[in-house]
Amino acid sequence: MNSVSIVNRALKYYLQDESLRKFYGGYRDFSSDTGKYFLGIGEIAGDDFDFNVRTLYEEFLDSVAITERMTKYSGTMGDQETNSLMAGHLNESLGVNWFSDSNIINCDGGQNALSLALRTCIAPIGTPEEPRQYLLLPTPCYPYFPTISSTYIGMVAFLAYSPDELIDGLRKNINERIGGFLLNIPHNPLGYVLEKRHVKSINDLARANNCAVIVDLVYHQTPLDPLCIKLLGKLDPDRTVFLDSFSKKYGLPGLRIGFVASANPETAVAIRSIKAGESISASLVKMMFAGYLLRRYPEVPQRIAETIKNRFRAFLNGLGDLSAYGITMMPPEILTKQNAFYLSLFMEKFLEATGLSIFDFIRIANEKFDLILTPDVRMYPPDKFPGQPLNYTAHGPVLEANQRLVFTPDYNTEKRPFIRLSFGAESRIKEAADKFLQAVKAIYSGER
Repeated sequence: MNSVSIVNRALKYYLQDESLRKFYGGYRDFSSDTGKYFLGIGEIAGDDFDFNVRTLYEEFLDSVAITERMTKYSGTMGDQETNSLMAGHLNESLGVNWFSDSNIINCDGGQNALSLALRTCIAPIGTPEEPRQYLLLPTPCYPYFPTISSTYIGMVAFLAYSPDELIDGLRKNINERIGGFLLNIPHNPLGYVLEKRHVKSINDLARANNCAVIVDLVYHQTPLDPLCIKLLGKLDPDRTVFLDSFSKKYGLPGLRIGFVASANPETAVAIRSIKAGESISASLVKMMFAGYLLRRYPEVPQRIAETIKNRFRAFLNGLGDLSAYGITMMPPEILTKQNAFYLSLFMEKFLEATGLSIFDFIRIANEKFDLILTPDVRMYPPDKFPGQPLNYTAHGPVLEANQRLVFTPDYNTEKRPFIRLSFGAESRIKEAADKFLQAVKAIYSGER
């Protein structure tokens, strides 16, 4: 049975990467070990936020007549009330008036939102009539940006550990074959946000090179400095596509509720047409539930966000200064404004002093100190992808025909090892910080 393959060869190349399956699992049993401190995957534990999802869903089912929605096809626009409420939510968050219901596209979670945006703005490798076939991707990044992106299009990956490095990387590595930039602001995993000068540079580069700016906004309610989100409203509305979801807003990743927003009418129509080709629209019933939450419980996302910010501050206070152990954080000018959902700890000197790898540290921390942590390797393109180096000439970077995954020359030599801590699912923050500090001290002193 295995001797015949009808899978196209381009896709088979990417089947080498099993990171999504390994990370999320196949069939999940949804049990959790309460004896462990869960600082790993960026989920939200809804029960910790005075927010009973079952009760809200029962209220929703009692409040609307959903039979006709479940027994008939939806239209391609989805649910108008939900779209209007989401448009208002984004307008308020960004400080703009760009969006109405027609600018919002329903989709199945943030990952589906990203795939729709990429397929709209960047052509597949080998498309003869469109040279813009590559995404310019700053890394480290959300773990599956590379997996999602490279399934459809070419990708040029570069390293950016700060917003200044982000802009430098965009400027240095752009050429006529780049169709767009993918930005996660506030950043996952590093936490950084943008300043006014960064936004101006992004606009200038996108206009000069006819590129799309794709912005994942899923953490727009958890930066320590909420005013930084208003700066994203200064991005060029004709070129920018925003992605959002309910995974962090209401802690509902299992419902797969996502949105794409574009102020450009042509772009919005194009994205919606691709989604219609997939499934007509996302489930109308779950989108109506999203609208119900936005209408009846608009305060919940902010309440969740404030809890996460408090957890971040408490954990940071519990850790103190780790530099004596060779562990550093983002600089203060970033740390005081950053995405509070995550804290990244850079481990170069710690690993050098102990002779351990990131995986050794995570294993010992789990086995001896009951900590569940996330390694940096998930925030880069999978190692199984044989990427090629980006070539430079006097005129700038050059992409050869049909290169798929391309790295800048310093990519593998300049990576900084780190771990990412998440504050969405663990409420025992003081205990977790104490445990982490114990682990650092003990492992540094020789605990194996």
